[in-house]
Amino acid sequence: MINNDMVLHFNKLFGKPVNGITPLPGILTSVVDTSKVLQPGEPCFVYDYNSIDDSGGTVLVIGTHKLNLVAISQKEPTLINLKAKKSPAFYVDFTSLLNSADVDVLGRKKFQMIDAFDSAEVMEVMDGVMQLSGDNLIDVDSGMDAYDIIVAGKRMVADVSDSFVAIVGNDVYESLEDVDKKLVATQNYALNPLKALAEQRITVMRCPDSTVKYGESGDESGTDVSIFGSTDVAVFGLRSGADKFPITMVRRLLHPDIIKSLTGLVEQVASERVFVTLSPSQDLENDLALQLICFIYGQSIFYINDARRIAVASSLDMNL
Repeated sequence: MINNDMVLHFNKLFGKPVNGITPLPGILTSVVDTSKVLQPGEPCFVYDYNSIDDSGGTVLVIGTHKLNLVAISQKEPTLINLKAKKSPAFYVDFTSLLNSADVDVLGRKKFQMIDAFDSAEVMEVMDGVMQLSGDNLIDVDSGMDAYDIIVAGKRMVADVSDSFVAIVGNDVYESLEDVDKKLVATQNYALNPLKALAEQRITVMRCPDSTVKYGESGDESGTDVSIFGSTDVAVFGLRSGADKFPITMVRRLLHPDIIKSLTGLVEQVASERVFVTLSPSQDLENDLALQLICFIYGQSIFYINDARRIAVASSLDMNL
């Protein structure tokens, strides 16, 4: 029988809140309002702030590879349910840990989990954004390069925006970097597209590595998962005032009493937390082994509150 005191000990050492209200990757905080945090058990209500009359509007809730259209009103609140989020489970062999002088493996596991959790949220948002169609698609003509496409996206959202962020894939970003060198070599003049875009109040950000490796098993072989296409572009319009960002994230704090009942710990309130448990498992020789199972859990939702301020293009030909 597993000793509960041992489980509590490892929760105390390792399973602490993930920095309270967890900081998010810069690529998200540049285009997503991350300030909305609900109290434990508080429902998520959304109102319409963009319609000029009482007819109401809509928001696009980001789901799994799809966008869910939800009608909202200026007068009545609309309930949106948050989603449970969990990082992949990371395993540490308890016997190997005790037999090793290197006890920092737990700390490295925690950073791996946080990185995987962050990457999954970036992937969720960018996947949702690239589901937009119709008026949100940048019209890419023959002969347009990455600079032209980003500027075209900026002009699509300029009427309702003050400044702009362009999130681009690896190949698109590299093409912007290489233009200067190519023109010097072939045309004997220099043009720095990144500087030229900055002069138009467009901040260009390269999406993190297009794959993330989740450690799903004891050997951490993991699986490569695409975050954002290397030839994709998404242009976001920002504006001054309370409604700065076109996308909103809502997180809910975990109830401290529930955390205490699960772990025996009294701690600060957090929106995400590392959980640790001991579990018996069978190794290859059928001997009973103990493993530490670690994962991050939280509740949140992303929704597009103003799709007019997003323009996208995908699968671009970087040889244009």
